[in-house]
Amino acid sequence: MLRRINHESGLTIVMVLHDLQQAAAYCHHMIALKRGRIAVAGDPRHILTSDFLRDIYGMNATIKFEDGYPVIIPTIPHHLGGI
Repeated sequence: MLRRINHESGLTIVMVLHDLQQAAAYCHHMIALKRGRIAVAGDPRHILTSDFLRDIYGMNATIKFEDGYPVIIPTIPHHLGGI
């Protein structure tokens, strides 16, 4: 519905999402904040990387886009029993 409104009316839609997969799947432009400041902004397919997750959230993960939808797979560090 929001995509239709955006397309038909030419309106900019601003959303606050905490689910990175949804944000990256549905947004044309994403802004990530860290400690209340813009840490990175741009096309979700370019900024949503393993380095991004490590720098912003301190988590290790693999990210792949399948049919335009991002799949974030957290990885466990070796010292905690990960692969």
